[in-house]
Amino acid sequence: MASSSSSHMLSFLKCTFIDCMISWLKKLFTLPKKKESPAITWELVFEILSRATLKDIGRCRLVSKDWNMLTYDTSFMQEHSKKTKTISGFFIQGYTRKPVSEFISINALDCDSKLSLDFLPGPVQIEASTKQGILLCMKSSETRNLGVPEYFVCKPSTKQWQQIPNPKTRYKTKRCAMVVLRSNPLHYKIVRFSEPKFSGIRDNSCYSLWCEIFDSATWAWKKLEDTVRFPEYEFLRPEPAVSVCGSFYWLMTNNQVFAFHEDTESWTIFDIPKSLCKRNYFSYMKLVEYQGNLGMVCKGIDFIQLWVMETKTIKWSERKTVSTGVEEWSTCPTAFYSTDIAVMKGCYSVIFCNFKQCSSNVFNMQSYPIEIHPLEVFPFQSDLEPFPSIISWPYHREYYFLGVASLLYGAVVPSWFDIHQLPVTATPILWSHGMADRIVLFEAGQVGPPFLVEVGVSCGFKEYPGLGHSIINKELRYLESWIKTCISGSS
Repeated sequence: MASSSSSHMLSFLKCTFIDCMISWLKKLFTLPKKKESPAITWELVFEILSRATLKDIGRCRLVSKDWNMLTYDTSFMQEHSKKTKTISGFFIQGYTRKPVSEFISINALDCDSKLSLDFLPGPVQIEASTKQGILLCMKSSETRNLGVPEYFVCKPSTKQWQQIPNPKTRYKTKRCAMVVLRSNPLHYKIVRFSEPKFSGIRDNSCYSLWCEIFDSATWAWKKLEDTVRFPEYEFLRPEPAVSVCGSFYWLMTNNQVFAFHEDTESWTIFDIPKSLCKRNYFSYMKLVEYQGNLGMVCKGIDFIQLWVMETKTIKWSERKTVSTGVEEWSTCPTAFYSTDIAVMKGCYSVIFCNFKQCSSNVFNMQSYPIEIHPLEVFPFQSDLEPFPSIISWPYHREYYFLGVASLLYGAVVPSWFDIHQLPVTATPILWSHGMADRIVLFEAGQVGPPFLVEVGVSCGFKEYPGLGHSIINKELRYLESWIKTCISGSS
């Protein structure tokens, strides 16, 4: 218990220090300089911010535009990754007979981490990525039970994962997006657009999709009453969503932008820059995130042009035009690693182009164990800190037994362990079970079995009898015996 209290105190002191640091530095930049004001240089700001966590970096970006631009600078990102052991790169996804993915990065330390999704139960395809290193994955159709999809939320840097309940599987998933609202405890939302498997929902030639939202706080899907209607004969392009300031953006087939706003659960459709609509010499256009804003990158015969949108006013402005050379005609810009480094996607290669230094790093995807034709690129940035709310148990003998988690004075026992190695603190105990799944997450706030109440243990328990997710008597007796033994042994 002493170590737990110490960690809480260190966490509190760290947060207090960061708050004071941000407040102090902000005053130095915003208040008129006086003779007695202490001098501060960008070197000092660089040094301080390069040691901050990803969460604190996000907060520091709100201090000023200069701070925001600094944190997207290539040299800063590389120095920050080195000092904080932050992993930054991209998951490249392609398809052979099944989905395959590889992680690439221009940082040597990130490449040494050898991130993969092999720790998940079977081949999966990535559906969405977040800025906190959390991925949404769906089990490959070749390994599904009865063809029913299975969704997993995972953190590849710590190899933690959890399976979430299925949405309406009679609807075919068209697009997914995910946002992390809070890191500790983990709170996220998933937005899924779908249509009936055999025919789209059409009304007067308008194409429509159902919208469902999964909230990890309620551990349930919610379907919005209204369908999302698109202009006549127009669709969302088959590309991952771009997440900016709590909204998800997709480019449509008519080159309009579809935006879904997570906070209001509403959507809007707006135009790209008018000057781009009038031109016909762009062979390729794609939405990207650039310095925390929504960007539009366009490719001509021998150049790339970047436009950036002001989120509040939906006003576009041309940011830069860079010559690429005719020899790069077969590559397409797909994302930005930093302010000056663009990620280009080729037929069997991914290129990091540094426009400032006129250099490039080429990753030949044919040299990987499985030849990959890169179709989707998912930005990935993550620390190595485990999320305490993602807890998994190994398959236990003949039981599909998911186990018990005890809470240490309000702090969930972190990461991976066997249930028999749990320290006992008697209250509370949250547990769950799934007949069909190796891992089912805890369900809190439900009424527990009577025997736990009798011994003074609060319990969260939930059944899914209609889905085969329930506990049988044999497993209940096994769990009961284990809990009572632990309780009697701790008294």
